[in-house]
Amino acid sequence: MRRLLLLLIVASLIASCSSTVNAVPTPTPTDIGLSVATQRLEAQAGMAVANGVQAASLVAVLLSSLGAFATGPAPATAPVCKNGVEVTIVPITPEKFAATIGLFYDPACRTLLARAQLTVLAFPGTSLAVTGTQTTYDRAGKAVGYGTISNATTLGTTTKAVTRGTLATSPSGPPVLSFGLTCTYASANACGFGGIVALGGQNQLGVTASIENFVASGSVNDGTVRVHGYTSSSASLRLAQGSGIYWTVGGGTLAASLTGTFTENVDPKAFAVDGSLALNDALLNATTTLTFGTRSGIGHGAVAETSSGKTYARFATNPVGGGTIHYSDGTSGNITLFIVTS
Repeated sequence: MRRLLLLLIVASLIASCSSTVNAVPTPTPTDIGLSVATQRLEAQAGMAVANGVQAASLVAVLLSSLGAFATGPAPATAPVCKNGVEVTIVPITPEKFAATIGLFYDPACRTLLARAQLTVLAFPGTSLAVTGTQTTYDRAGKAVGYGTISNATTLGTTTKAVTRGTLATSPSGPPVLSFGLTCTYASANACGFGGIVALGGQNQLGVTASIENFVASGSVNDGTVRVHGYTSSSASLRLAQGSGIYWTVGGGTLAASLTGTFTENVDPKAFAVDGSLALNDALLNATTTLTFGTRSGIGHGAVAETSSGKTYARFATNPVGGGTIHYSDGTSGNITLFIVTS
C-alpha cells in the first residue's frame, strides 16, 4: 500500500514529470512575516504527519488482513482484482507464507501504484512478523521508489505493532527516509512515529509524533496529533525507539512544535485513506492545513501566519509524493517523495 507501509509506508516515491499534481495557486508576494525557511519546515511537518496518519490506519488494515491467517495455515490465493487491490498468498510452511499485494490507481487494477512482496510468520493467537520490500510506480509505469519494511506484532486484547522501514530512490541507493512506527490497537488506537529525512548534503530533518483516535475502517472527526521537528546540518540525527509507543530523535535542534487535529475516512477493502489535517505551531506562529489521500496525494496545502491568518505558502503533491511548493516571496520549490527539496 503506498502506504503499504509508509506507504507501505510514510510513503512513497519520487514522481516523474508525467504524473499529475493537484493544482496549486501561487500566493501573492507579501512582506515576510513567516520566513521561507519556516514555510518550508511547516509544510514538511504537515506532509510527514499526514503520511503518518495514513500509515497508522493502513498498518491496522494490513494487520487485520494478515491476522486472519494467525488462526491456522494460510490458504493459497491467486491474484483477483477487488477495489483496486490484488493479493496473492503462497503457503511456505503451516506458520509461514509469502504475500504479494498490488495497489492500483484505479478500481479495475489497470495502472499499478505500488507492489509489496512480504514474508509473514503467523503464530495462532500470539504474534505476527512481517518483512519485505515495496516498489512504487508513477502513472506511466516507471518504478520511482523502493521501500523496505519489518513489523513485529503481539496479538491480544491490546494488539501492539512495531514497524521499521526505509525509502530510497533506487534499489540499492541510500535511504532518503528512515522511520519507526509503534501502534497499540484497542478500544482507542494510538501510535508513536519517528522519522529522519535526508534533505541533501549533510542537512537532515527529524520528526517525532503521537497520533491518537485513528481508525482501521470508517470515519473519524476527532483525531489528534502532537509533533516535534528537529534539524541538523551535520547528519547527526539519531532515531531510536523510546518508552511505550514513542520514538525519539537525538542529535539535532528543536525547530518546530505543533499540535493539531485530523479527520479521515478509511476504506479497508480498497486500502484507501482520505482526510484532512490542521496543525498549529505556537513556537513559530504558524498554521498548516492540507488534505490527503492514498490515491490523490497531498492537496490544498497552505501555511499561514496564525496571528494574522495571512497565507504565506501553498503546496500539493501527486500520489507518489512529487509536487511543488510556492513561497510568499514569489519563488517555488520542488517536492519529491513528500520531501521539500528546495
